[in-house]
Formats: sequence, C-alpha cells, structure tokens
Amino acid sequence: MKSICIIFLALVTVCHSYATISPIKAIGNDTWTSGLTWDLQRQPQDNDTVIIPVNITVRIDKSIKLNNVTIKVYGTLNFNNGKMDLDNKSHVIILSGGNITGSKNSEYIDIGGIEKYLGTNPSISGYAFADATTGSSFLQGSFLPVTLIAFYATLSGDNVLLTWSTAQEFNNNRFEIERSYDGRSWEHVTEVISNGNNSMGSKYSYTDRNTATANIYYRILQVDAFNHFQYSPVKRVHKGEVSQPANIYASSKQAVTIDFNSEVKNNIRVNVLNMNGQLIARKDYPQSTYSITMNIPSVVRGMYVVQVSDNNGMNEVKKLIF
Repeated sequence: MKSICIIFLALVTVCHSYATISPIKAIGNDTWTSGLTWDLQRQPQDNDTVIIPVNITVRIDKSIKLNNVTIKVYGTLNFNNGKMDLDNKSHVIILSGGNITGSKNSEYIDIGGIEKYLGTNPSISGYAFADATTGSSFLQGSFLPVTLIAFYATLSGDNVLLTWSTAQEFNNNRFEIERSYDGRSWEHVTEVISNGNNSMGSKYSYTDRNTATANIYYRILQVDAFNHFQYSPVKRVHKGEVSQPANIYASSKQAVTIDFNSEVKNNIRVNVLNMNGQLIARKDYPQSTYSITMNIPSVVRGMYVVQVSDNNGMNEVKKLIF
C-alpha cells in the first residue's frame, strides 16, 4: 500500500510539472486574480509563461507576488490599485500593440527589488521589456540576439512551410512564430528552441498545418537568453496566387527592396531603368540574401522599371513609382 501511495504522489508531481510547462493565456477582460480570466481556470503561479492576447485587458487590483515568470503583453495590463512583485528570474515583455497602464503612485511593477514601472509614469507600449538586467525601467526598442540571414514562407498543399536560417547564434534562447490574417493583429503559433551557441549558424523549419484562410502573414520573434528580442521581416502567403521568385517594391522615395520567396544561391543583379530604357542604377550582389535594399540617390520622382536577375535564368521585372 505504501509503494502505491509513493507511485501516486510521483505521478501527481510529474503531472503538475507538465502542467506548468504550457503557457497560461487570458481569455476575458477581468482581474488578474479571477479564474475566469484565464484559459486554465486558475490565476498565474510561479514558473508560468503568462500571455495577455490582443484586445484583452487584464486588471491588477491586488498585490501579486510571483517567481520565475515570463509575462507577454500583446493586449493591455492595467494597474487598478494593484501592484506586482516579481523575483529576479522573471521577465515582462510588451509586444507590438501591447501596453501597460496605471494612474497612482501605489501601483508598480518591481523585479528583483527594483522598481521598473510606477502607475503615475506614462503608459509603456511595445516593443519593451524589463528584467533583472534593465535597471530601474523598461528597456524600449528591439535587440538582435542572432544574425538572421533567411526567412521564407511557402505553400505546400494546405500547409505553410516556414524555413529560416542564422549566420551565428550566441546566447540565443528560442524563436517564436506569430501569425496574422490582416497584417495587424498577431497570434502566437509555437516556439522553436535554438540549436545552441555556434559561429556557423543553423537552419530551422516549421509547418503550419491545415491553414484555412487564403491570406496569411508570418513573422518570427527572436529571443536571447536575457529576453532581448527582435522581429524578423513579415512574410505573406496567398492561396491561389502564383508565387513569384521575388517581391519587388519601393521601400522609400529613393530605395527599392527585393524580398526573395525562396533561397537564391546565385549572384543577383538589380537594374533600375527609366521609362525611356536608360539605365539609372545598377548593382551586383555576389552573395545573395533573402532581402536586398538598394538606394537610388539620384532618382527623380516618376515611374521606373526594376529588373532583378541571376545567372540561372531568373528574370523578374516590375514597374514602380518613386
């Protein structure tokens, strides 16, 4: 009987440890301490990854104390006569579109004994993060933990294959894949753990299965061991649309950007011509990448022809207005 009890307790312990691995996500506009606010029907606890999605507001109306948590704010974290004390292993990340608001001196976020946010401070919007390394504030902006050299999104039947590669990785932790159906509101899809420190880089892939919507956008959030982060460029796929080797567009009044939709191993040449066929600018890229931005400093406002080619038969032409 004693051995059965020991086995039962061990199973309970294992089940509990697995339960804390999955993120806990807010599903309603309510207070932090309400079980109805969260998909796991409990309030967040130590070691959780807490997600506040887009268009969701969670109110802090009491004193919250947690250890070793990561809080990701895509929506709104609103301090309403509450405060949050976190240990020095915790992190608070505000993503694009997310914000933290308050109104009183008694409202704050404290990490490891250091105040990061006071309710009377201006609201903080993403991208921003705070942890034991950011001093007495949130650090705003974005930070590159690895060198991303390629990111592609391609259709494969009803699935979307995402592939990306890095030139080097040091203290990198993970990649978070996010998806959008309108290019503005983003949702978390999955996380891919880094292959570890190396100076040669790595290749990664993920298949988003049975995507029903015709128009889908993807981006990758790179996060290092200290929760510094940066987003990749956005990639778009459209079912029923013939995929072109490259997406060519005017990224400013004097620059053209070419985003490649698959890996290009050959040398790339970019020509810019006016409507009379005269060559205005030319540049060769002996080591192609997944995205090229070419400045055209002497361009006069008007319509131009941009030609992108390689030595393996690719020849894409597009008219652009600068």
